[in-house]
Amino acid sequence: MTSTSVAPLPAPVDAGRQNSSEIAALWRFFRRYRGGILLVTMAFGLLGLLIALSLPPIYRSTVTLLIEPRTQRVVQVAEIYDPTQGGLDEYYATQHELLRSRGLAERVVKKLKLDENDAFLHDAASESLGTSLKRKLDWSQWLPGLPEPEPENSSTAEQRRERATSLVMGQILVQPVPKTRLVRVHFHSGDAQLAQQVAEALGDVFIESGLEARLEATQRASRWLTDKLGGLSEDLKKSEKALQAFRDSNQLVVVGGNRGLVD
Repeated sequence: MTSTSVAPLPAPVDAGRQNSSEIAALWRFFRRYRGGILLVTMAFGLLGLLIALSLPPIYRSTVTLLIEPRTQRVVQVAEIYDPTQGGLDEYYATQHELLRSRGLAERVVKKLKLDENDAFLHDAASESLGTSLKRKLDWSQWLPGLPEPEPENSSTAEQRRERATSLVMGQILVQPVPKTRLVRVHFHSGDAQLAQQVAEALGDVFIESGLEARLEATQRASRWLTDKLGGLSEDLKKSEKALQAFRDSNQLVVVGGNRGLVD
């Protein structure tokens, strides 16, 4: 004979009772470590407050430019200068890169003399979060009677120009307007007036550089045509001399003006 034993099934667990026990365990944990939890919460709150206070206000100025892809026909010679060769998409992409270029930034720095502006060289918009926190947490500047810190070594003129140029390039934002020929150029700075001045200077310098490029192309085409005409004139003189020599050697006489060799 074989005997069969049946193991008893575990009693079903009440879901509500299990949730209540977990909540009670969490409550006991919180009551036990409430002091540490409150300290950690206050520490993170204080850190967030310091970060918020260390962030300076940043102003943004915007200038809107219309990029017109005019095909230049310099003295009826289309091949000399055509800015739209390669397609309009490439032309617009090139203009957008020119707005971000170092050459344009250098011209803005020179026009506004930003390399001589100490406020711009230490602009809040270019200050890192760590530097801002360090400056905010420097309690020595608030205590009277302490000796003033030694001034930093003055940079050379070339270093100041390089820094000013890098700051201008780093704070430019070029934003093309979809399905239009417009492009918005934003400039960020901790000084609202300075942001406006740099944004307007960026637009002016971009337009001036485009006009200068077209003028240079026109002058280059004019020089090319002048040289070409000079060469053709010399060739014409040589041909006339050869023709006259041929007449003299063959004793030909021109009768009736321009009829010449036919007569």
